[in-house]
Amino acid sequence: MAQFEIVVSEAAEQDLDGIYDFIAVADGVEQAARIQDRLMEEIVSLAKFPARGKCPPEMLTLGIADYRELQCAPWRIFYYISRNRVAVVAVLDGRRNVSVLLQQRLLQGK
Repeated sequence: MAQFEIVVSEAAEQDLDGIYDFIAVADGVEQAARIQDRLMEEIVSLAKFPARGKCPPEMLTLGIADYRELQCAPWRIFYYISRNRVAVVAVLDGRRNVSVLLQQRLLQGK
């Protein structure tokens, strides 16, 4: 089975750092590290089965069907597949208005 290369965008790295920082303050660094590890495990798992994610409804509403998402509740990992590469573009809290966050990200080109 072919492995896909995983590329995490700078914006997605900032998302992961922000999640870690928020949880570290709210619940402690051990909990923040556990959640960050869980999110990274999901991201790394895309190397074997990238097509398993679904198309995010917020993107379909905008007429964009190239992106997929994995849910790691309450976070959502947004990515697209290009040849032998999986590009992670965002890791967002699903409790927030993801539609607005994705539109801002697309308009900024991040």
